[in-house]
Amino acid sequence: MGRKEKLVFRGKIFKVYQWRQKMFDGSYRTFERVERPSSAQVIAVVNGKIAAGIQKQPDRPTFKGFLGGRVEEGETPLQAAKRELLEESGLAAKRWKLLKSFVKPANKMKFGIYLFAALDCKKVAEPRLESGGERIRLKMIGLNELLKWNDDTARIGPSIALYFATIRGSAKLKKRFARALGLPY
Repeated sequence: MGRKEKLVFRGKIFKVYQWRQKMFDGSYRTFERVERPSSAQVIAVVNGKIAAGIQKQPDRPTFKGFLGGRVEEGETPLQAAKRELLEESGLAAKRWKLLKSFVKPANKMKFGIYLFAALDCKKVAEPRLESGGERIRLKMIGLNELLKWNDDTARIGPSIALYFATIRGSAKLKKRFARALGLPY
């Protein structure tokens, strides 16, 4: 039997749903779930290096992270990755690969994170950053530096941090990951 959720709040990013659920003792409680758009994150490879974003946003300290952002309504994650890469860096890729998707279960928070490799990137335009909302400069890094990123050193989220830790811990996985990015191992 499916539960009947009710949308109780719709913000610019988040939606909050509630439902009444009967408990084992016969009483009822209200439960909630938060939903937000998925995000597309991009590991952009340019001439054998990875273009990391050194970013500044209002009210936050400077951080390093992937290029990318929210999947807009009507977009696929790949379309969002291509749009965000072009907007934030002016880069376009010849080839794309979905490296990993992390889709959160529909319990307390529902959203997905899609990690793409953008291969053979070339500068095709000037970046078109959100007016007043972000500043991004690119720093070219190697594979080892990227794989050292974790939630303390970059804004990548726990799912990707765990994914990178798993790769770091296995020579076989590291070699496979380097190959997927078209980088030497």
